[in-house]
Amino acid sequence: MSRNILTPLSLVSQRFTGPASYTTGGFAVRIDGLRVVEDAFIQVLGSRRHAEVASISGNVVTIRVNQFDYPAAAAGPAVEVPAGTSLTAETFIVFARGF
Repeated sequence: MSRNILTPLSLVSQRFTGPASYTTGGFAVRIDGLRVVEDAFIQVLGSRRHAEVASISGNVVTIRVNQFDYPAAAAGPAVEVPAGTSLTAETFIVFARGF
């Protein structure tokens, strides 16, 4: 008889300050306490910007940052923050689940 043993998943949260110069496609952060990240969610504090997971590799999460770049009278989709933008005033909290 074979037995499947599941590895228990952990949920961790970690705060990061944004980079001084944003790179198109996102910036990478390492999640301490996990060897492998299964999935993640990102919250941006004190900003009207939106962050999403661009990719996950091992315990490194790449964060893509978007903003609404149009006048208030018009509607439109969020667009990626331009390359070179300083995000040092932004605080990102990554909630990651993995083992």
